[in-house]
Amino acid sequence: MSSESNEKGDSRLKGLSGEEKGGSGKPKPYQVGLRPAPSLLRPHCRAQDRLILWKPIKVRSRMIGLSDKALSEIVWVMGKAWAPGTLSMYGSGLLLFHMFCNEQNIEDSAKCPANPTLLLAFVVACSGCYSGSTIANSLYGIWAWHLLHGTKWAPSKDEMAAVLTGATRLTPASSKRALREPWTVDMMVRICWVLDPESHFDIAWYAVLTTIFWAMACSMEFLVQGINDFKEDKHITREGVSIETNEDSQVMVFASPWTKVSPRGERVFWGRQEGLVNPYAALITHI
Repeated sequence: MSSESNEKGDSRLKGLSGEEKGGSGKPKPYQVGLRPAPSLLRPHCRAQDRLILWKPIKVRSRMIGLSDKALSEIVWVMGKAWAPGTLSMYGSGLLLFHMFCNEQNIEDSAKCPANPTLLLAFVVACSGCYSGSTIANSLYGIWAWHLLHGTKWAPSKDEMAAVLTGATRLTPASSKRALREPWTVDMMVRICWVLDPESHFDIAWYAVLTTIFWAMACSMEFLVQGINDFKEDKHITREGVSIETNEDSQVMVFASPWTKVSPRGERVFWGRQEGLVNPYAALITHI
C-alpha cells in the first residue's frame, strides 16, 4: 500500500463509517485517499450498505431461472443477519480491500471470488498499519461480501489464523488503547456538579449518564447517532419505561425492543439512589 495510505494508520478505517453515517441516509464524500476506482459495480453509498450494493462480477447463479428481483431479495434478507454497526464496519473493510486491489492493479473479476494468496497479501499489507482486530474485521467483511453474493470462499483456515496472529503482533503502538479507569460514583458526582440545570442538553446528558451507569447498560441502547436515526422498533420510547415493585422497592424498568445481543429485546432497570447521581431525579428533570 502507498506511504500516504500507511500514514493514515488505524484511524483512517475507523473514521470512515462515522463519516458516512447520517440521519438523511445519504453518504458523505469519501475521505482523502479512500476513493475507489469508478465502476457501476461500486455505487457511492453508506458503509453499512456497501456489502449489499457493491456487486462482484460473478454473482449467485441464475441457472435455476430466478429473476434479478428474486436474487436481490435473497441478498437483502441475508444482509439482515448483521446489525447496522457490524455492516458499517464490514463495509469499511471492504473499501480498504478494494483500495488495496486498485493499488495492485487487480481486475474486478479477481476480487470475488478472491484468491487465497490475494487475501494473505491484503492482510500482510495492512500489518503494522492497523490493529489486529481492524484487519480481522476487514477480512470478515470480505467473507460476508462473498457469502451475500453466493461466491466461493476458498482461504485455508490455518493460513488465515496464522497471518492474523502475525498481524496482531505487529499492531502499531498508536492503535493500542491505553487502559482507562472505570467509571465511579465520585467521578459522576464531579461531572454532574458542573452541569447547567437550565440547559436542555446538560439535563438530557445527566439523565443518560445516570441511567446507563446504574442500569449497567450499553450506551447504544439509549443513544442514537442523530435525531433522524431514531426508530421505534429499535430504540426505547416512553411506552417502554415503567415502574415496578421488587421486594418492597420500586425500580424503573426500560424495555428495549432491540439490542445487538438480543434482537428480540431485553429489559434493564435501576433503583433510586442517594445524592446528586440519583437517576430518578435526573430522569424526572429530563422528562
